[in-house]
Amino acid sequence: AGGSAPALHPPGPRRAARAPMPLVVEEHGHALHVRGEGLELSVDRAAARVDHLIRDGGALLLAGPEATLWRAPTDNDGLKQGWMKGLRTLGDWPRAGLDRLERKPLSVTWKKARDGNVHVRLESVLVGTDPAVMAHHREDLVLHPTGRLDAVETFETPPEWKDLPRVGVVLALPGRFERLEWLGLGPHETYPDRRASGRFGRFTSTVTAQYVPYAVPQEHGHHHETRWVALEAGAGEGLLVTAPKPFGFSASHYRAADLTGALHTTDLEPRAETVLHLDAAHRGLGTASCGPDVLPRYRIPPGRHRLVWSLLPYRADRDDPGRLAR
Repeated sequence: AGGSAPALHPPGPRRAARAPMPLVVEEHGHALHVRGEGLELSVDRAAARVDHLIRDGGALLLAGPEATLWRAPTDNDGLKQGWMKGLRTLGDWPRAGLDRLERKPLSVTWKKARDGNVHVRLESVLVGTDPAVMAHHREDLVLHPTGRLDAVETFETPPEWKDLPRVGVVLALPGRFERLEWLGLGPHETYPDRRASGRFGRFTSTVTAQYVPYAVPQEHGHHHETRWVALEAGAGEGLLVTAPKPFGFSASHYRAADLTGALHTTDLEPRAETVLHLDAAHRGLGTASCGPDVLPRYRIPPGRHRLVWSLLPYRADRDDPGRLAR
């Protein structure tokens, strides 16, 4: 066959990705809205908390992040009924009101940085049974025009609360974020004093499968020493949580209050949303139901605790969360 070979032309310069539109901040009454290209972060200034985060018309966050110091008690923490009810930490924690802390807002401030990011600071206190005893929570959020949300959580807990269940934040995500993947200890639940039973690796599961049907509903599904966790929806949406230091997480269709109030598995009704806990610290489990309580090094002392994390939307049908987390 004759004919000359087609001329080869070197590829032209690759077109740079278009930068997203700058963020705009609007204040309407008690509402603070930070809007960008297909993006909206809404803050309730009266409550000093995030109301929602929307991307391309779909909600990514339904509520939170919001400070929490409570976990559903385990049998090792104490029994919910019977003659031993109210003993051990399960007696101490409710007496301090840790299971029903009242959150009181203090302030909301914001500024737009030269790099185009918007910084929002939310401050509140958590008050227990004694109105003079409280924990302070400061949340510094940075929203990028790309949709990335950076957070620094600073907690100051009072000396009266010497042995806390957990220190962290809880977020409510739409229930469509059902597929779960993480890099850390697994594949089963692990805790600070139960980490030797897990192995470090990359694991996949579902939020529904994280439920552990203990005879009496209790804390479950925590994953210790996590580097990143991703939740994906069927339409290709993904949410990646990453942090510079290892953290703890759990993903569930139950809130801690649901598990705390239930005496039997039949008392539980799964919620439509996905409940995501991110923990700066989580108390160990110990063996107090039939042995000694948690060793001192696995307890949470009062004072300052800090959690730094980021939330990054991504395309689950195109991006690998493990590569994005690097």
